[in-house]
Amino acid sequence: MKSLFLLHAFLICTVLNAQGDYQLTHFTANYVEITGGESWGEADWDDPEIDIPMEFNFVFGQNEVTNLIQIGYGAEWGTISANGIDFISYGGDVISSAEADNPGAPSTISWVTEGNPGNRILKIQYKDVGFYAEVFGGGTAENRVNFQMWFYELGSAVEFRFGPSNVTTPLVAYEGLSGPPIYFAGGFDGNNGNVDFGAQLIGDPASPQLSGIDNIYDFFDDLYEDGIGGLNSTPAEGQVYRLLCLTAS
Repeated sequence: MKSLFLLHAFLICTVLNAQGDYQLTHFTANYVEITGGESWGEADWDDPEIDIPMEFNFVFGQNEVTNLIQIGYGAEWGTISANGIDFISYGGDVISSAEADNPGAPSTISWVTEGNPGNRILKIQYKDVGFYAEVFGGGTAENRVNFQMWFYELGSAVEFRFGPSNVTTPLVAYEGLSGPPIYFAGGFDGNNGNVDFGAQLIGDPASPQLSGIDNIYDFFDDLYEDGIGGLNSTPAEGQVYRLLCLTAS
């Protein structure tokens, strides 16, 4: 029987803020596709409006999350409260391959909650998804990625888990970047772009670090206009990034 967990590397970084201390660890583990659960019904999706009720207590920053909402392009999940918008995002602008001239393998989004009470995990899976810039820029969907986002009842941890990918032209897929933006933030104010706390993953995908974010608008300007930040390439199959809120109840 194959082991489902292979510890490979370990890195700890912390982001200290008024609303919580977040710890990043990374390791490798076998990528296992999820089965069952629910799936998004539209074949030709782009920025789908998905609302997933949380079946357990999950805390992000100072907010208890009752629903996760797909609130932006790519795979940006978050919650809206009186404190503003909180979000956790794989920021590559993914899209269904069905929009391409030669769509090939279908692109799907599915989710399932697994485990026993006290130790449940909401798993969201993006399978064989393409990229907006390639699909609408050239009509093709040759660049593909597979990844999952796991939300844990225990400790309110979040994981990004990466499966097989085929990103041969990353500057096209990631719109001028070498790798996908992966970031989280809390208390976003749409009037001025400020956030109460936030950070992005930067550098080598095999050993990334956290870099703080104070303003989302400045973050995107630095990223796409100046090329500052982000990962250097696509995470390899089996790569896992785990964010743990050290002060979550």
